[in-house]
Amino acid sequence: MRLIPLIALSFVVCCLIASPCSATCQNAKEPAAAAAEEVKPPIVTLPDSVLMKDVAYITDGDPLQKMDIYAPKEAKNAPVVVFIHGGGWNKRDKDEVSSQPKLFNAAGIIVVSINYRLVPAVTHPENVRDVAAAVAWISKNISKHGGDPGQIFVMGHSAGSHLAALVATDDRYLAAHGLHRNQLAGVITLDGSAFDIPDRVRNGSETIAENCRRAFGTDEKVQQDGSPVTHVRGETSLPPFLMVYLKTDSLNHKQTQRFAELVQAAAGKARVVHITEEKTHQSLCDDLGTDHDTTGPMLIEFIRSGAR
Repeated sequence: MRLIPLIALSFVVCCLIASPCSATCQNAKEPAAAAAEEVKPPIVTLPDSVLMKDVAYITDGDPLQKMDIYAPKEAKNAPVVVFIHGGGWNKRDKDEVSSQPKLFNAAGIIVVSINYRLVPAVTHPENVRDVAAAVAWISKNISKHGGDPGQIFVMGHSAGSHLAALVATDDRYLAAHGLHRNQLAGVITLDGSAFDIPDRVRNGSETIAENCRRAFGTDEKVQQDGSPVTHVRGETSLPPFLMVYLKTDSLNHKQTQRFAELVQAAAGKARVVHITEEKTHQSLCDDLGTDHDTTGPMLIEFIRSGAR
């Protein structure tokens, strides 16, 4: 666990992005477009925020079972957003936060960005088990960093939305740590993907279908087990959901809408929001907290309204 000066961190990240070789040095054999996709915006923080870098949520665990905590200075009983990055369960990492630390810390909210083990090193359900272990660590320890364990919100982008929704519906994963889904204060999904894995395999692009097969295998029963839509009904109540999508009539839109309707039918709360600004699937996440972004303030409003 390391404390990192935030100004120095921002400088290093900016320099890496500005470097001419930052995209191409990852893999000289990659096409330029594929390499460019992996370039991350700089992490933007408040000058007086406190960062705890590479905190292990499993003792002596895998190198990826770590998280970064961005807390407002002198935070006390603050709500907590647990950010789960996307990347098709097989790439990207916890440095995908961009301006989220600035956005949430300015509103008095702690951000915890987590890593989890990736495909092909692991397959379902190991990555959602990691998410549950991270949430359990946060629930037990976040008060030491000024957070309120009763106000934990999970937020995911793309495949991270799947993991956020799954840990908030399939109670087995939190229950393994003595917690339950109704102890989450809320769930945010950003252009959510794969709430229904078999449907994603049948109707998604071949790239997305292959990502699903690699993560969940070809057995439809396993795919269904990994689908949040399978687990909406259960013995405990559901946390409220805020579900954001970009393209109308896209598979992301249709799956988001169907999932929300299932939550509502199970006496839960789910709000679906169409973002009409000119954004891409990735920039929706990258732009949070930047100038003129309207999605970030909506997330703040949801968190404040759901804070207990």
